[in-house]
Amino acid sequence: MVAGLLAVVAVLVSAGDDLDPFGGGPHWQSLVIAVLEGVVSVSTTIVLVDLFRGAGAGRFAAVVSRSAYGAYLLQTPSWSAWRSPCAKVAAPSGVKLLVVLRRRSR
Repeated sequence: MVAGLLAVVAVLVSAGDDLDPFGGGPHWQSLVIAVLEGVVSVSTTIVLVDLFRGAGAGRFAAVVSRSAYGAYLLQTPSWSAWRSPCAKVAAPSGVKLLVVLRRRSR
């Protein structure tokens, strides 16, 4: 987890002032950031689950940690399914966020 975070910082610092390619699109820089983001996200989840198990938090922590992993796996496809159509709509970002959040809650 720490190595992934350090790698993100190192990549962004080495880019200097030209951060546009890291924001997305068909650039190798955005691929690097996406991969590192995945590494950091997954490793953080694993570390937190391990901490909950080792903390002796009991049955509640065990149930929550098992449920959280399933939710983690489903959130990306779900967000992407609603985010992509909203990207082409000319509306403020806050309004688009509310639409996506509303769709997810159903």
